[in-house]
Amino acid sequence: MALRNTVWHSGHSTTTHPHGPTHYVMEDTGVTNTPTRRPNTRTDPRRPTKEHRMPRRPYNPKIHADLTTAASLLRDTNPDLATSIDKVTAPGGWEHIRPDTTRPNVPIRLTTALKAQIEERTTDIAGDINEGLTEYLAGRFNPDAPVRARRNSGATEDQTIITPRPDPELVQQVKDTAEERSASLGWKPNVSAVALAWLRHKHGI
Repeated sequence: MALRNTVWHSGHSTTTHPHGPTHYVMEDTGVTNTPTRRPNTRTDPRRPTKEHRMPRRPYNPKIHADLTTAASLLRDTNPDLATSIDKVTAPGGWEHIRPDTTRPNVPIRLTTALKAQIEERTTDIAGDINEGLTEYLAGRFNPDAPVRARRNSGATEDQTIITPRPDPELVQQVKDTAEERSASLGWKPNVSAVALAWLRHKHGI
């Protein structure tokens, strides 16, 4: 025999129980397995709606016009430069000059003064590091162990971090040969230390 469920009838008259507070009277619906709770259909107005928004790309018509004019002026004197500008100003041309963010970066801690010196001497830190890692792997560059400033020595300088993106294959090779090179160097090298040592060596800092 099926049991008949009941629902609360909020509009019905109430009755007082002699041993407790006032209760609502339950009404027999005559339908089996009816829900005993009202479904919660309210939506939270504070919850933002899901929207797929395309990222905005800033467009400067003046820069585009200036580049087009520059390409026209260079067409006769330097056609190679004009062609490069044409490629950049064409639809999707920004892909040619967009930085490669797929390569993992190599964090290098150094002083702010040293960072300024390096940036004064080169505009391609990652390219310089690629050169240094290549020389290191070929055995033609043997960096000294990095000197760490002693704590509370009073000689510490402001520190910062640069994050160049050198060739990931060279980076991995340096990691793979770290144990082997540590025997000849007298310290266990890492990519950041080798890279910084090369930047100082190359630019005479």
